Order: sequence, then C-alpha cells, then structure tokens
Amino acid sequence: MAIARLYYKADNNKFQETKLAGIMCFIVDRILKSRFLRLYDLNTCELLFQQELYLNFDKYYKQVHEHLYCFPIVKTVIGIEFANAIDAKMFKKLIATFGFEGSSRSTRQVAKSELSKYGIAEYGLSKP
Repeated sequence: MAIARLYYKADNNKFQETKLAGIMCFIVDRILKSRFLRLYDLNTCELLFQQELYLNFDKYYKQVHEHLYCFPIVKTVIGIEFANAIDAKMFKKLIATFGFEGSSRSTRQVAKSELSKYGIAEYGLSKP
C-alpha cells in the first residue's frame, strides 16, 4: 500500500489531475487468478480506481519521474504519483515480480483451459 494521486494524459500530452487520491494497493486475487492496482479513498475506504494488470504490464509501466510512473490503457495514459520514491520503487518491483508474461497465443491457451474447466468447449475470444 502507498499514498498516491492519479493523473491522465490529456490531448496536449501533459498529465492532468483526475482529482482522485488515496491509498494505492497492489492486490493479488487468487480466486480470480489476477492482479489489480486499486485506489481507495482515505476517509471512506471507497474504491476510486481499479486497473487489472494485463499481459506484459511491467514492460509498459514506465518511470516518468522519481515519484511518478505511468502506463497506457485504452485511449489514454494513466499516471500514478506516489507520496515518496521508496513506495514508487516498491510498486515497480511488485509489478515486475507478480505480472503476467507471455504472448497473445499463450493467453488464448490459458483462457481455453480455464473455460474447459467450466464445461465450455469453444468460445470466440478476442485478443486482450
């Protein structure tokens, strides 16, 4: 966990505040077999932001500044400004350690094996 503030990349290629700040958590969900970055409000514990780590996320999670890291999502880039550099480095290490690695082909194979567990033989999955 760390204290953090969120930004997004605007049309002028500069980061703009989202007015979302609180406790950033790195979550390993063993039931869903996934990992998440979640931002919770300090006062109400309300979930403000959630991003599931996608395939090879650590390769796209880049340092902009000592306290600021960013990663692309659909149609924008999200920036996370941490309260201190130690927390920022720790999150980078967590993402590198627990992220998913592989190609889109291996992703389809994993998805097929997961679906077959639930009795779904064939399903048209799109690429992530």
